[in-house]
Formats: sequence, C-alpha cells, structure tokens
Amino acid sequence: MKVSKGAEATGRAKVWKENKWNSFHIRMTGDVPRITLWVNGVQMWDVIQPKNDFIAGATEGMIALQSHWTALYSPAAGEWNGLKSWAPGAAHRYRNIAIKELDEDLEE
Repeated sequence: MKVSKGAEATGRAKVWKENKWNSFHIRMTGDVPRITLWVNGVQMWDVIQPKNDFIAGATEGMIALQSHWTALYSPAAGEWNGLKSWAPGAAHRYRNIAIKELDEDLEE
C-alpha cells in the first residue's frame, strides 16, 4: 500500500519559461524521504513523506526522470496545471543533468 504524500507546485506558472529551458533542482534526503523541489530557482515545495514506501525500504538504487505534465499545451488535453494526457506532438528534453551525493551532515 502506497502512503506517499503528494505535493503540488502551485507557483509553477509564475516562474515557468514557456518554450525555453527550465531548471529543476530536486533534493531528497533521509531514510524517510524529505523532498524539496525548486523550479527555475524558486522553491515550489518541501515535503517529508510519512514513511519510506520504496520497495523493501530501499535507500539506494536507480534514479529515474518522470514528468506529470505535458510540454505542449492542447485544449483537448485539459487545463495546463492539471493535464491528464499528453498533447499531440509533446516531448520532454533533458540537458545538463547532474547528481550530487550530499555529505551525511547535510542530510538532516
């Protein structure tokens, strides 16, 4: 049973650069994850999960990228902040991806 807390980047529309590169900074710390998200340098949310609900309580392993909104707005796909499907011709592109392991004293 999944118990993850959701978080919504409600201020995203104010900082989003349409048809340009946008930056995401994601910081995840702790065995029970605390996740902080910045979009274009503006903090969108900081959430502590109620528990580690990864498979077998994993604290290491693969890192994946996933997007929950489309890169190309389409009225047929729904409103921009709550799209339920991909718009025709939509694509996500990534560049300059870096991963940095935090010092243990910075993790709390």
